Amino acid sequence: MVRTWTFADNCGNTSSVSQTITVNDDTAPAAPAAPADVTVQCASEVPAPVDLTAADNCDGDITVSPTASITPGQCENQFVMVRTWTFADNCGNTSSVSQTITVNDDTAPVAPAAPADITVECSDDVPPASDLKATDNCGGVIDGVSTDVSDNGSCPEVITRTWTFTDACGNQSSVSQLITINDTTDPVITCPTDTDFGTVLDTPTFDLSPLSATDNCDDQLNIEYVDADDSTYVPGTGFEDPGAVYKFICQTPGLPLFDFVTFTWDGTYTDVGVGQPKANYTPDAGHPGWELKFVVGIIRPDGGGLTNDWVLYNENGDPQNIETGKLAVKNSQNNEPSFPDCDANWQETDLLEAAQPEGYNCKILRVECLGLEVGGPGVTCYTKVRSFTATDDCGNSAMCSVIYTWKIEDAPLTQAPDNNDQVIGELELDFQAYPVPFDTELTVKYNFEFDTDVTIQVFDTKGLLIYSDSHNGYRKDNDVRTKIDLSRGGDQVFYVTVNTNRGSVTKKVVSSTLKKR
Repeated sequence: MVRTWTFADNCGNTSSVSQTITVNDDTAPAAPAAPADVTVQCASEVPAPVDLTAADNCDGDITVSPTASITPGQCENQFVMVRTWTFADNCGNTSSVSQTITVNDDTAPVAPAAPADITVECSDDVPPASDLKATDNCGGVIDGVSTDVSDNGSCPEVITRTWTFTDACGNQSSVSQLITINDTTDPVITCPTDTDFGTVLDTPTFDLSPLSATDNCDDQLNIEYVDADDSTYVPGTGFEDPGAVYKFICQTPGLPLFDFVTFTWDGTYTDVGVGQPKANYTPDAGHPGWELKFVVGIIRPDGGGLTNDWVLYNENGDPQNIETGKLAVKNSQNNEPSFPDCDANWQETDLLEAAQPEGYNCKILRVECLGLEVGGPGVTCYTKVRSFTATDDCGNSAMCSVIYTWKIEDAPLTQAPDNNDQVIGELELDFQAYPVPFDTELTVKYNFEFDTDVTIQVFDTKGLLIYSDSHNGYRKDNDVRTKIDLSRGGDQVFYVTVNTNRGSVTKKVVSSTLKKR
């Protein structure tokens, strides 16, 4: 601005002076303090913008709204916002203030409780993973992602099932459940029924098709079996009756194999004071601690009081104590005092089972009067107990047994009138066994009218083969002598069989010395 003063006289002469006034606003408005910087977890927590007012030296109050600039991060809840308020007066003088707002979600989702730990028998029993959901601090529901990790164990196998919850910014939480797979259930096995083949020409074929085994977990079971075999030989014509032979079978505790016990009448009786005298029975040489005896006043194992009956004991059996050694009670019909005949009622009854100590599995297989004189060929009575064990992948097992019985007769013999020679067609089979009685050594002499292979066999009274010797390539019409050492034989009576290509012949020989059993 120029301010002029002009002076003029009456004649119009003038003069003047001037003043220059310069107006120049170069002072910026006085800005207020900005809101404090803040850090929040979620975008939704960013505070709303506010207007700020500055004071200007010329223009008075200047009120403005902020502008915002955003630097993004890795997710929607991770960024930096700078909020700026700029104040400008009419002369373009400006001032500004800023606020920094940091958004950073570093809080993991809140996971739910995991399902309780469980134990199942089979892998097929493992349940599918449940749908679990977590809540997030920035809002919304997060679905869990499940993974199963096995410890690669076996019986048990432990699976760790983990649900992981991840929000938009990568924050994670998790919960876990332990699933134990442990099969403790035994398979179920069913054996074929016991079979008696009767008298056959050769060892029968055992049909196992009825055998079945199932398991709660495994489709394929490991099935194995073991056989327990027993045989008793009954010589043919000329065999003197030694009394009945009674067969028992017991399974040793913890073992799948059965053990046979054979009792033979020893030719003596004992007066037990009730009814007629009772026969005495001796176990075979392999079971010296076993007894088969008639007991007066035996305590019934089923709690039925006292009775008189036949009882089978093992070692150290106390005839009056049910707890020590008693394996089987006959369960006589009407308390019959005489020993049972061939069709006697020897059964697996409650009374029998109650009598057995823990771990034993004893059966009275059969009662056969094998001592009866046989008017014809000798007979071998066979018994096979086949015990099957089914085992699953975890080692659980179940067992069952099937009993097969059969008989095989010797080749038919035609007896000569006064000796044990066998006549086949026009050929006579004979041999000599001497001395009779013999002490420890027996001589067998033979001379046949044909070429043949010869086998000499010696059996004891239980039908067990105790000696065998083969002479191959025998030429007819030659005398052959064989000396046999029977000093270790356990019997006084033996049966010598000479087998040829044309048949066989058996003779009984007697030792002069009674061996101890």
